[in-house]
This record gives sequence, structure tokens and C-alpha cells, in this order.
Amino acid sequence: MKEAQTAVEALAIEGDPSRSEPRIEVICEGDTPGWPNDERTQQLFQCWADAAASLDHQVISVPRGG
Repeated sequence: MKEAQTAVEALAIEGDPSRSEPRIEVICEGDTPGWPNDERTQQLFQCWADAAASLDHQVISVPRGG
């Protein structure tokens, strides 16, 4: 997660207004922990999977951080 944050923050630039270059500011306003892969998470995923199936679509569960 820290690696991703560092990569996004690296997108910030000051730019030169005299050359019409933009200023891009990147601010991390917080983070949240990843959800545990427990029974409740799987029940929520199943709700999404059922909704997708009703539309002839498919969802895939993948592990992720916060």
C-alpha cells in the first residue's frame, strides 16, 4: 500500500504558469485498513456476485489492501 501511495504522490508537479503548465497537488487525506477475508466479507461478495449474475455478468474476488 505504501508503494502505491508513493507512486501516486510522485505525480505531483509544480508546473510553470508562465508556460501554461499545470500544477498538480496530491494529498493523502487518510487510509483505511483492508477488509478481512472472513465470512461476512464473503457474504457481501456473494450479494455482488448474485447481482452481477442477474445481469449476465461475472465478478471476481481478489485480495487487496486498504
